[in-house]
Amino acid sequence: MLNTKYAIREVNRMDESTFVSIFGSVYEQSSWVAEAAWHHRPFASLDGVHGAMDSLVQGAGQNRQMTLIKAHPELAGRLAGSGQLTAESRSE
Repeated sequence: MLNTKYAIREVNRMDESTFVSIFGSVYEQSSWVAEAAWHHRPFASLDGVHGAMDSLVQGAGQNRQMTLIKAHPELAGRLAGSGQLTAESRSE
């Protein structure tokens, strides 16, 4: 569904269920990001949607962030190679 282009006015008019069904897979297996972002409407732009989702992830607790990273093995691999994960996280 993300291949479909939406005008920001359409995004702002979506009910929560529709918004989550469209944007919930942006952070794979972490639809909580889209669920929380929906409450930050109206968005000024599609970049605003991204910014809201990014802020929610950045502001999430460490446990929730680690769960998100573990759901995305390619992210965990990139972070492990950069030295940004703790020894405990790398071993997981």
